Amino acid sequence: MMKIVKSAAIAIAVAALGVTRASFAAEANSPLKIESAKIVDLTYTFDARTIYWPTEKGFVHQFEKNGDTPGHYFYASANYAAPEHGGTHADAPRHFNREGITLDQVPLADCIGPAAVIDFSARAAKDPDAMLGVDDIKAYEAANGRIPSCPPRYLVFQKAAP
Repeated sequence: MMKIVKSAAIAIAVAALGVTRASFAAEANSPLKIESAKIVDLTYTFDARTIYWPTEKGFVHQFEKNGDTPGHYFYASANYAAPEHGGTHADAPRHFNREGITLDQVPLADCIGPAAVIDFSARAAKDPDAMLGVDDIKAYEAANGRIPSCPPRYLVFQKAAP
């Protein structure tokens, strides 16, 4: 799959981390510190294996141009489409709230923040129907300490191997 598609996944994953910050008005004007050593990349390539909501069509990637032009230079151009409910994604506040903002209105700074990453990918590799359970949360807290109510504002449940 093309790197362009992965770039789209990166943008979606960044947005996926923070559509709820609107409820943290006190933090809205505070400076944002990002420790790059602690950034978790949630992206992966969108392709035919990406999981989508059951009623959605799935990912489509089509080349319009892919080869030499009449002017004798190479040119590649493609279209892609993907339902919004697939893979790593964000549901904008508008998704369930008539008055909510749309995803393009969510400030990027609201998409970055502290998180507790609960990784059960090893179990999911053996059982594709694996689901996060209370035992996973207890194991995380035993290893990392109790998950505070704020921060983190985001909980990330990693089921698939990165």
